[in-house]
Amino acid sequence: MFSIGLVVLISLDLILLTYGKYKFYYSALKKTIEITKEKRKKKLESQPLIDLTTNEIQEIEIIQVDTESKKGWIKKTFSFVLKWAAIIIVSILVLAIILITIGLTTASIWGTILLAIYKSFIYAASFLIGIKLFFFLLGLGTHKLFKVDKSVTQRVLIMDTIQFSMLAILLYFAAFGFPLQVTDMVTIPFDWNITFNNFASIMVPMVFFSLIIVNVLSLAYRLKNIITKDREKHKLIRLHQLLFIFIAACYVGILYITDIELDFMSELELTMYLETLEVVKWMITSVFIPLFIYTLNQFNKGVKKES
Repeated sequence: MFSIGLVVLISLDLILLTYGKYKFYYSALKKTIEITKEKRKKKLESQPLIDLTTNEIQEIEIIQVDTESKKGWIKKTFSFVLKWAAIIIVSILVLAIILITIGLTTASIWGTILLAIYKSFIYAASFLIGIKLFFFLLGLGTHKLFKVDKSVTQRVLIMDTIQFSMLAILLYFAAFGFPLQVTDMVTIPFDWNITFNNFASIMVPMVFFSLIIVNVLSLAYRLKNIITKDREKHKLIRLHQLLFIFIAACYVGILYITDIELDFMSELELTMYLETLEVVKWMITSVFIPLFIYTLNQFNKGVKKES
């Protein structure tokens, strides 16, 4: 049942991401057409009106026909070949640019999947986090550079969160199989032949539950914004709020770990594991408290502005 719920969640992610993408393309195309029409209209209005009689128009047409007929067939052939060669070269360049753009923008999807299949969960997770962080910082820098409205940036943040969490959950499916057993997220990393295997077996389920909670929240925001026609009443999310929710959701993973049977460990391993868990709790708490205070201060400032 849990795995089926995750599949439904990922399906909703895909539907909303596809809807958002097509809506963006439709808006961009519509705006381009409107700008083109406006430019054409201004161009026609700026052209001087020429009052010509019917005979004068016919004379001009006859002169044009005579001029065209005087051109040699070699010149026509050369012009035709040059024209189509230019069209083919430009088409190839445009196609190459489109393919490169699609490849780069979807690198987080195919790169993560390939690494998960041919390498390991660690490589795929590191690549996913790295490339999403790169594109996020690139987009954030672009928004700051062009002074994009904050509400637009916050809407983009919701869509980026949905995409990142969706890919991360798919990565869990690739690493731990289907149907997904949350217990495997503790036992499998514990058996990894790495130095921080205790830390990994604690962090993997913690991050998993945090991703699900953040994903559900982002989906709720996105669905409410789609239903709400008034743009001023849209629910938006800020970066510090997102980080606060993610860190707070880590406690769900901690509760899960403390509630399951750890009988696969020896007494010494269990002692070391619980000591590592205490360190992780302190780490999470040390990040949670300042984020909570900052979020509370921002909320109070927002309330004061509204009043």
